[in-house]
Amino acid sequence: MQVQHIMLISQHAEKDLERSADNVTMWIGFEYEPAQDDKPWPSEIVYVIHIVPSEEAASMTEDDYTKEDIPSIFSVSVRYAVSFSSDDEQTDEKALGAEVAASWPYVRADLVNLFRLHGMSAMLLPATPSMHASFNQEENAADNN
Repeated sequence: MQVQHIMLISQHAEKDLERSADNVTMWIGFEYEPAQDDKPWPSEIVYVIHIVPSEEAASMTEDDYTKEDIPSIFSVSVRYAVSFSSDDEQTDEKALGAEVAASWPYVRADLVNLFRLHGMSAMLLPATPSMHASFNQEENAADNN
């Protein structure tokens, strides 16, 4: 699967200037969805990244908190209009994972620019994240020490 067209639709970044970005955990999530009614592209992908202190993430249990309950040091959201070489409307996990993997190099380049613009280390971003695809996917990334 290859990306035929990809275009950044929107981006948002928010940084807590009073908190340190040392020893952090990153959560990368994505949403893949068909484009709404009158849009000229077939689908959209939204990537959401939250960077939180590792000690707060480690203390989190599923019963007590959700990931949104931990205030982010840095959060980013980017939305893309995208079309792929395979026009199949497949929604199985393997097809979605392939689409996310194919779009990541383009998305990562924009994320690197956003990270640098906000004084964050682009080294936090994985070169090739391992994602188990679904319509709303989140994963833990390695800590940055």
